[in-house]
Amino acid sequence: MASKRTPRTTSVRRKAHATKRSPARAARTARRADVLAILKDDHDRVKKLFRRFERMKDGNAQMSQLVEQACRELEIHAMLEEEIFYPRIRERMKESELLEEAEVEHESAKHLIQQLKRLDADDPKYAATFSVLAEYVQHHVREEENEIFPRVRRARMDLVAMGEELQARRKELLESGEFAATGMPGGMERESIPRRDRDATHYRDVARH
Repeated sequence: MASKRTPRTTSVRRKAHATKRSPARAARTARRADVLAILKDDHDRVKKLFRRFERMKDGNAQMSQLVEQACRELEIHAMLEEEIFYPRIRERMKESELLEEAEVEHESAKHLIQQLKRLDADDPKYAATFSVLAEYVQHHVREEENEIFPRVRRARMDLVAMGEELQARRKELLESGEFAATGMPGGMERESIPRRDRDATHYRDVARH
């Protein structure tokens, strides 16, 4: 008799254990979906592209494609921050100078991106300009993640709702065609979409971006 009850008892214990874990799991899921986690994902994808660029040799046929992708990622990211993230957090942050500096850094990055768009890939200044852009962006990322993000986290804002708004706007930008890729190799296209959203239905039609 005891042996017959064991499987049921084990099953009940597993369900109880799963129930106990579910609030913590839900909290982790919400944290992954909040705006700070989403923006950090953007940072990580661009830093990965910078590392790939550093490993490339001059004359690599994919260099211009990688640069194009990185610039597109940065333009979308900057637009999302300027339209949604910065205006929302400005209301709650006392250290407004941090946001002013971040916006100036955005303008510097956008200026370098425009320079890259005017240069041919075989121009000696092309790789040098992208290297300078990478340095600017990585400095900006460090400032944002080490100075701004912790303050936003402490401000007790609805970061999940902000993240949902940001992702909805990203979807609009991708579907608009304004940031469409041109000639991106298949292995690089998917990186334009955050990993957590690659399998979502609303991104299936824009995966080539």
